[in-house]
Amino acid sequence: MKALFYLLDGDSNASSYHRVLQYIPLLREYGIEARVSRPVPRVVYERLVERGGAGGGGNGRADSRLIGKLAFYGLFALCRTLDVQRAHNADVVVIQRDLFPFGPPVLERALFRRNLHLVYDTDDATYLRPSFTPTTPFQRLRRFDKVAEVVRHARWVSVATEPIAAWAREYNQHVSVVPMAVDLRVYDAFARGRGLSSIAGLHGTQAHRGSAAHSGGTAEHRGSSGLAGGAAGPTSGPGQGGGAAGHDESGAEHPRGLEQGGAAGHGFSGAASDYSARLVLGWAGTAGGIGYLDRLRPALLAVAGREHVVVRVVSGGYRRVQLPGVPLEAGPWRGLQDLADFDIGLLPLDDSPFERAKFPFKLLQYWALGIPVVSARVGVAAEVIEDGISGLLASSAEEWQAALCRLIGDPALRKRLGEAGRETVASRYTIERVGPLLAEGLLAAAR
Repeated sequence: MKALFYLLDGDSNASSYHRVLQYIPLLREYGIEARVSRPVPRVVYERLVERGGAGGGGNGRADSRLIGKLAFYGLFALCRTLDVQRAHNADVVVIQRDLFPFGPPVLERALFRRNLHLVYDTDDATYLRPSFTPTTPFQRLRRFDKVAEVVRHARWVSVATEPIAAWAREYNQHVSVVPMAVDLRVYDAFARGRGLSSIAGLHGTQAHRGSAAHSGGTAEHRGSSGLAGGAAGPTSGPGQGGGAAGHDESGAEHPRGLEQGGAAGHGFSGAASDYSARLVLGWAGTAGGIGYLDRLRPALLAVAGREHVVVRVVSGGYRRVQLPGVPLEAGPWRGLQDLADFDIGLLPLDDSPFERAKFPFKLLQYWALGIPVVSARVGVAAEVIEDGISGLLASSAEEWQAALCRLIGDPALRKRLGEAGRETVASRYTIERVGPLLAEGLLAAAR
């Protein structure tokens, strides 16, 4: 069986990798040959988005960035149109988040006509405009209402959380919750560096394989139009949920060296000696999520006044981080090691419909690394975390301060919460456990 996935962003994007690309080897074992339609060829994406030409994070002038965006989206529209024309060659087609981010559902309707075996997949409430969406001319062209039309036409809808599923069931009864998941084997090496044992093989995480497990299908590689098969390595970071085509234009990570200096002490590679002995309170996310940290500043300021800590930020928007009075290190995503050095993971969220529905993927990454977490008492995060067992929950600035000071002063509690988090991931959120849900849904949609 052939499945064609239409990605909204490139391979380095967290949604692209953790909703599609990491599952390609597993899908092959179910007899599913996965092909991928990227927004543009990889080399173009790297040049225009990951290096800042279209994502808004580059150092060039505004007119250069505008030209870069126009070039990117123009090529995106062309490549996507060509790939939609080929949809009839697949047994099932999958729209991951959005087929094209702007304008009316012209391409979506063309896809409906060429292949009725449609699947829609999302890890966010893509039908809502997030509060952090920039008010740029491009983003004003976003049509969030067209998601409902796609969901109505789908044979199957795969979503990351129950709140998103509840919305989708208003338009389609064939909806399944397929949560976010990680490959624990990738995280184990970093977790062992934190003094934790490997648990990738525990809890029966080896997936059950169907009768098609050894069908021998291979992914197809095509470079010119953006159609290709195969997955990139597991290098995507939690700060890469945005990207030029996603909700947050400036969320793409930039693989350049860390910068140091400045009033905030930017740069966590070779940080100043007075920071080296401090406990690290870490946050990772897209540039659009930096506002969460801004609103957490009163609690962080109070904690910094009492405890020997430093706040470390990993984000494509690291240059925009401003936490006056708080010891701060900031830099772009380079790899899991950036997270593995966190002593406590921060998960602040606004209490809004979008955030209440989203799956807290950073939480899974913190947990997979054995990092204890303090999270906002919001939405799915508050449901997934057992307060005092696998993490601590907080609402007000006072609760955040109390939770952080409690963890800072109790190394045994930090260890216990971190281990409980890893156990939670191993039992519920591994690719071996979640992958079969995706494979079975695709097979059903193709019938």
